Amino acid sequence: MAQDRICVGAIAGAFGVRGEVRLKSFCTQPADIAGYGPLTTEDGKRSFTVKLTRPVTGGLGARLSGIATREDAEALRGTTLWAPRSALPSLPDDEFYHADLIGLEVVDPGGAVLGRVRAIFDHGAGDILEVVGGKDVLLLPFTRAVVPTVDLTARRIVADPPSETPKSHGRLSISASLRPRELMAEPQVAGVWTASVVTLFPEAFPGILGLSLTGKALSQGLWNLRTVPLRDFGVGKHRNVDDTPAGGGAGMVIRADVMDAALREARQGPPRPVIYMSPRGPQLTQARARDLAQGNGVTLICGRFEGVDQRVLDAHEVEEISIGDYVLTGGEIAAQVLIDATVRLIPRVLGNQDSLAEESFSIGNRGMLEAPQFTKPAQWDGREIPEVLLSGNHAAIAAWRASEAERLTKERRLDLWRAYVETHMDPAKDRQLSGASDQSRDRREHDKDRQR
Repeated sequence: MAQDRICVGAIAGAFGVRGEVRLKSFCTQPADIAGYGPLTTEDGKRSFTVKLTRPVTGGLGARLSGIATREDAEALRGTTLWAPRSALPSLPDDEFYHADLIGLEVVDPGGAVLGRVRAIFDHGAGDILEVVGGKDVLLLPFTRAVVPTVDLTARRIVADPPSETPKSHGRLSISASLRPRELMAEPQVAGVWTASVVTLFPEAFPGILGLSLTGKALSQGLWNLRTVPLRDFGVGKHRNVDDTPAGGGAGMVIRADVMDAALREARQGPPRPVIYMSPRGPQLTQARARDLAQGNGVTLICGRFEGVDQRVLDAHEVEEISIGDYVLTGGEIAAQVLIDATVRLIPRVLGNQDSLAEESFSIGNRGMLEAPQFTKPAQWDGREIPEVLLSGNHAAIAAWRASEAERLTKERRLDLWRAYVETHMDPAKDRQLSGASDQSRDRREHDKDRQR
């Protein structure tokens, strides 16, 4: 039934100059790979003991027995490492090894054959089964709702493909892969919105994006997330990505040649705007997020240090966007803000798309702030829900919410209010909402004339 050996990792290349390798572990706990005894190559001709040295970008630093030079380590790039099944822990009923799932027949609840499992991907927010055999490639989130039955004895999976709004009832777990389709690349779903992120810290992603609605959408293949480690394009034996600023000054600047190489990698695929998260740019708005959501995706630059060499920004026609008038230590958090604000606008990401029409800055809310919200209990801490919201009079409720949106916007965001007035409002109504009559305005103007 299952193979006698399980693929537990792969060598991504050399690390340093003394024979260390960059090791990609496929174990649930990455460091466990060193405890599964001598690991062999797929053909079984070579075996290695593994000693982990340090965490590195995208994996683990490790020393392998018999590998003493960088050349020896680099020659092993792409080599998969296998452990005997007997050395691995037995799994609970709801956990499986990739080796046990690859090739299983997939049927729907009625018994109709959907295909066979060809590959299994980790999207950060959960695992996805790639099922082939029908007219289309089927991507199934590996959740209890979508995959209620895995029968290893019968070599069959029962799957209920998700509807437009699938419900999750817990996630199944896959502990180790059979064979990676691409060693160091995140799986990508063709034709969906894609965020390609150039960063010194790829481990920061998906972060919060892997949770809640954005995480569920990522696991369902509604959007892609790809990280491009900037350090991989560094120069010299230490993979340097920065240097001192021309003309002197404090800090360091990311080199143009390094960033250029990373951007060329990140920009592969359909055309996408390149955005540098920078306090120098205009602030991110809901309107800009809507525009980005309607395109193919974005390529994002997460800056560090004092910034990026201006020449590479000009060469790639990079747009700069800020998330506020303050400075962060790096662009990763800002990039996640932009991605979150955009992805939630992609169709099917939110369970109730109607909520978009009523929230702050939305077109349906006339670009204003959202009115206050209330829920049960009707009375709390001596405070009551406004009576109109309990009246059942939908016209009155809509009028109240519109009035409250106008009031809050005028009190808290005068810039939004002025923009609305310029395009939508009768000036007389504006004066009425402000509590100023024509007579009082005339009196103020008369007083100004007397003072002159």
